[in-house]
Amino acid sequence: ETPEAIVSLLQFPYVYFGNMLSSKDGTLLDIACGNGFQTPFLKDKFKNVISMDIDASVPGVVVGSITDIPLKSNEVEVAISLETIEHVSESDQRIAMMELIRVTSKYIVIGSVDETGEDFIDGIEIYKAVNGKNPHHLHEFNRHTFVTFIEEFSEYFTDIQYYQSSHNPITGFEMETDLQPGRYCNYAKCTLKG
Repeated sequence: ETPEAIVSLLQFPYVYFGNMLSSKDGTLLDIACGNGFQTPFLKDKFKNVISMDIDASVPGVVVGSITDIPLKSNEVEVAISLETIEHVSESDQRIAMMELIRVTSKYIVIGSVDETGEDFIDGIEIYKAVNGKNPHHLHEFNRHTFVTFIEEFSEYFTDIQYYQSSHNPITGFEMETDLQPGRYCNYAKCTLKG
């Protein structure tokens, strides 16, 4: 069973951005939704939620890859892709971003673990590192490389806001807007043109 601290780390950005972008008449794409633990919360915030993952064994998901999203152009108002991009090869990361841009009409929220971030929460190891890296991450970002990557697509956006998640042992997870080394994850909320 997943420790509560890890569940909180994974749920926190969905709650934060779900509340920020809530649209009772909009459609949200949750790409690489995994086991879908966040889906009930998102369904409370959006009229329609498309939960998508490459794992066909997950009940109730649409099977699809972030590098080849089986949706029409501008089909969703909001796309959220958290802790996904680092699982994609460096050469395919640009394809993934262009797919998110293609299928989304208003906002993209993308997040990635920070390669310089903490390995433990409340004394619990987040993942079993091999040679200091998560063996499932093909290309990790730090705060600088994450911003550089997102800025490559700035011509498609009217606004980009950056965030990082941090953990306070007393108050729990918090979203910060001043990017610092050693925090858990980097996020970008991108407002699309048009």
